[in-house]
Amino acid sequence: MSDILSLTPFRFEEFPDELLLEIFRYVKPVDLHSFTGHNRRINNVIRDVKLNINIQYPEDEADFYYLTVFLPNQFIHLELQYRWKAFNISLFEELRSLTLNCDYLSTDQFDQVSLMTLYDFS
Repeated sequence: MSDILSLTPFRFEEFPDELLLEIFRYVKPVDLHSFTGHNRRINNVIRDVKLNINIQYPEDEADFYYLTVFLPNQFIHLELQYRWKAFNISLFEELRSLTLNCDYLSTDQFDQVSLMTLYDFS
């Protein structure tokens, strides 16, 4: 039996989409972005992953770059512990939870937060 296994090449891309999606659910978003761009199929699977993002005191705004590879409707939980100048809550259509633990929001950001409604998509 071990001879059969050793002759069969293992390829990550041969996993079914459902298994890849389950695996990607456990990968941190900061690491998950490194899987994007390899091929169209994996990109499509990654676009189905719902994200829980916790932003804590990055060195600079460029540290947010990895978030740009994801679609806004993938974010279901967002926790900010740092001011994010480009933060636009209206982009996150499926957000279920928002935690702001930062000392600064622009007037526009505050207005977005005060007018938003979080939905339960369960």
